[in-house]
Amino acid sequence: MNMDTKRREDGVVVLSLEKRLDAPASPELKKAVRKLVDKGELNIVLDMERIAFVDSSGLGALVSSLKTVTAAGGDLRMAALIPEVRALIELTRLDKVFDIHETVDGAIAGFY
Repeated sequence: MNMDTKRREDGVVVLSLEKRLDAPASPELKKAVRKLVDKGELNIVLDMERIAFVDSSGLGALVSSLKTVTAAGGDLRMAALIPEVRALIELTRLDKVFDIHETVDGAIAGFY
């Protein structure tokens, strides 16, 4: 999985994810989020626009990442989920746990 943290806006880091969020990619996500938290980057948006597949390991990585960020006093949000991924998030009821936005800009604005 490719991740890009180039975008930072008003104290919010946008972590853009690509391709699949599965067993091989899950440790990468958790490590990337941990690095951001260790640097004091506590407001994170996961740009999921390019994620076409999520498995149970990916769901676990998302929950683990949320716990890491909230334990440090921050917040993690998801944005731009494709319909298939959004359906999975809703099926697993994680839409009740995560703050999900239609767009990255909407997720950023939600912090303020």
